[in-house]
Amino acid sequence: MKGKTIKSGEGYRKMDYAGILIPLAIVLIFIAVMSFIYKDKEKVDKGFKVNFFRLSYRRRMIQSLFSILFVIAAFILAYIMELFTLQILMALVVISVVGGAIELAYNYRMWKKHGGSGSIFSENGN
Repeated sequence: MKGKTIKSGEGYRKMDYAGILIPLAIVLIFIAVMSFIYKDKEKVDKGFKVNFFRLSYRRRMIQSLFSILFVIAAFILAYIMELFTLQILMALVVISVVGGAIELAYNYRMWKKHGGSGSIFSENGN
């Protein structure tokens, strides 16, 4: 796959997009298939479930809130280990914050649309 030429420390090299696009396509296909399979299935609102697609929107929102801790820890670790330049790390942080906010807003809206009321952390969530 042809890519654009970028400058590296030892000269110029071709950037290969296949290493990014192929895994991205696989993930998107997997998400689409799982969403279709679990579309009309009963959702779980209590207890622990590994399968994200079986969770109610309230539980998805709670899981998203708790995952913020792991994302923060990953970014701190990446900064300490100097895995990325500061500019790339800041871009990743911005992308993660925007994506997380969109996910939280979507799950909150869908929870309220499907009859959710009360507090997100209440026992029954309704």
